[in-house]
Parts: sequence; structure tokens; C-alpha cells
Amino acid sequence: MAEQTISLNLGEFCVLASFKRVKYARIRISPDCAVRASVPWFWSVERAREFIASHEIWIKKTLEKYENLALKENESEILGQIYELKFGEKFADLWNTAPKFSAQNFSGGDTAPKFCESGASDSALKFDANFISDTAPSATPNTNSTNAQSATPATPATPATPNEILAQNLAKFNGKIAVLESKIYCVSEIEFAKFKKFLALNLYKDLIKLYLPFVQKSVNRLVVRDMKTRWGSCNSAKGYINLSLKLVEKDLRFVHYVVLHELTHLIYAHHRREFYDFIAGIMPDFKERIKLVKNR
Repeated sequence: MAEQTISLNLGEFCVLASFKRVKYARIRISPDCAVRASVPWFWSVERAREFIASHEIWIKKTLEKYENLALKENESEILGQIYELKFGEKFADLWNTAPKFSAQNFSGGDTAPKFCESGASDSALKFDANFISDTAPSATPNTNSTNAQSATPATPATPATPNEILAQNLAKFNGKIAVLESKIYCVSEIEFAKFKKFLALNLYKDLIKLYLPFVQKSVNRLVVRDMKTRWGSCNSAKGYINLSLKLVEKDLRFVHYVVLHELTHLIYAHHRREFYDFIAGIMPDFKERIKLVKNR
């Protein structure tokens, strides 16, 4: 039987139920309040409905939690911080008071990576480069072990803070966007969308350079796209890394983890113990970082 997905209306909420070749039924609720269920392909529709209905209390509580956490229409989350967005006003005086960042610490501006926006269907930004040829940060890869794919409990160079990262990338949009405390002032929504994509691409590229000395593999392409169901993916054979545009909204510590997670797939194309042991050797608190997005 081919996999099929149907919509089940259970009164107060609707569930997309997918009949798959799985052993156990599962229910997932995403932060956008979409309720999805995966059930064995041989189940009847009525059995699927009964299974979902038996978890009605949990579903309602989870939906209520996400609804309370949902951003307002005029808000946006960037690097774990919620900002109030203000569009279409004259903010000439703000450009002189907004945070500045010294040129020697700034990797953007005229030296920012060039990127092209591909077909708008997937909102993808593509950056083609061999990151291993760039000047690597002062991280300490494992050079003493005979196994080049084994990480040591070394610590990467101290990364930039969220405020520093924002300041680095705002220089490209001087006169169009300013961030002051918990507010983002921008000339238009289009310009804000451009800034968000630019910020994501630069941040992900910097983090790849930060962790690449530990992986000792080559990244041949980075693609940033508006993913709906995952934070990232990796094609280890081609050296391609894909990262979600929405990832730039999350806590910076979690962003670090996702980048390292995908880079580790260049070595281990699975999620077995050695995969996570490698990550733990570089990022011992990775499990705590994963929990940072559980509530949002």
C-alpha cells in the first residue's frame, strides 16, 4: 500500500494523519500548531481517529502552550531575542545612535560573501565556496590522534555574541535597518527579509569555518532555505550543507549545535553512538543546547 495522508477533523483541531510503513503510531505538534500523526499503513481510518482522540488532552495542552508562545504580528525572533518590528517610518536619527562594530572585527560589508537568490519557490540562498581554503579560525582540531575522524575535548575559538553578530551584519544595511534595545526599525518588510537572509548566510558561514578544523572535511556548498520540517541536512558525498532560514531565529547556542551536527555528518552518515560521541568531544553540553528550542 502506498503512503497516504488524510485530514482528520476532531472538533477543536485538525490532524494530518499519514499512513506509513511504521511499527508504532506517533503524534507530533510543531510550534506553528500543526498537528501531524504517523500511523501504521494497515490501520483503518477509524483506528487512527481513536488513537488521536485518546491523546486529546495532551494535544490541547500542547497547542495552548504554543499559542501562548506565538509571536505577535509585529514581532520577530532573531538569535533567541524577540524584537518589535517598526516599518515604514523615518529613522534618520537612529543610524547615529545604533550600535557600531569595529572594522577589524567585521567580516561583512565589502568583504561579505557574494550570494545569489535562486528561484523564489524555496527562498534559497546559495553560496559556492570551498571553506577549507579560507583562513580558519583559531580552533584546535585533533592533531595528536591517529584517527583523523576522532574529536578531542578541545574548545573552538570564542565565538561572537548575538549583539556582535547583529552589529556586524547591520553595517551592510546602514540607513535601512537599526536595532535599538528590543526594537528593530526598518524601512520595509522586504528590506527586513533581505537582512534576515543576509544575517543567516554570514552567520552559518562563520560557524562552519569555526568548526571545520575539527571535522577536517571540505564543504563545497552552503544553501540556506526556508525549510519547514528540519533545521538542516547534509550530503556527505558532495560536501553540501543545507541550513534552515528559520534557524537564525533561535538561541545562538542552538545554532552552533545544528551547524556542528550537520558538519559531523560529513564524517558519520548516521546518528549512532560514535556520531554523538564526536559532537560531545567538541560540544559537551550539546544535549542542553537541544533543549533550548523545546519550548519554542
